[in-house]
Amino acid sequence: MLFTFDSIDATYENIVGDKQIIDVRTHKEFDITGTLKGAYKIPLTTEDHSQIRTEFLDDVLSSGIDKNKPVYVICRSGVRSRYAAQILSKNGFKKVINLNGGILKLYMDGYKNFVK
Repeated sequence: MLFTFDSIDATYENIVGDKQIIDVRTHKEFDITGTLKGAYKIPLTTEDHSQIRTEFLDDVLSSGIDKNKPVYVICRSGVRSRYAAQILSKNGFKKVINLNGGILKLYMDGYKNFVK
């Protein structure tokens, strides 16, 4: 079985509205820059980025995120979110969308409404 996900640019238009967004950056990154309003803060990696957290999928499943609705995944630049999107797709999430460019792209495009 082929597991796939979509990728779209991290733009204001693609993050607003009633969307399920998972921010997979680390807690340290959340503290420094904040995150998107309403985003689920579920780190993919350990704080030093040396390994994938074994609890990642369990944390997503216990968060209340609906597997049958679209799930958007974001990180700093798009690399970790792409990996997280693969994990979610392989584990029964129906529509997973990676936000290319991540928080960095949003910031560079002038988005400043990050919340802590």
